[in-house]
Amino acid sequence: GLASTGGDLEEEIRARETILQAALAGLKEMRPSQSQEEQKVRADLMRIYRRRLMELKGQAAHAAGNDSASRWRSYRKLVSEARVVEREAIATLREGNEVSEGTLRRLERELDLLDLRRREEEA
Repeated sequence: GLASTGGDLEEEIRARETILQAALAGLKEMRPSQSQEEQKVRADLMRIYRRRLMELKGQAAHAAGNDSASRWRSYRKLVSEARVVEREAIATLREGNEVSEGTLRRLERELDLLDLRRREEEA
């Protein structure tokens, strides 16, 4: 999670931003692959890193109390609501015996980890 004191928090946010931007730059600079699959995976990874940057900037805005904090709260609320829908979809799959129990457990575990990460970031 993010550190709690003002100076430490700002430093951690700057460090995280530097790391995420470096990862994005690295993905952009990678030699283009002939494989369409690899190009799709790289595009997915870039979206993930951009989302993490957006989340980080939202956390920074919230910590600083500026106007973007409202947008960050809305974002977090919608993410929570979407997570509920995902869990309901898992329950529906389970009830319909459409997917193996092992797959369902992995999907639930993934959601649990995302929720845990969100709670840690908000602490």
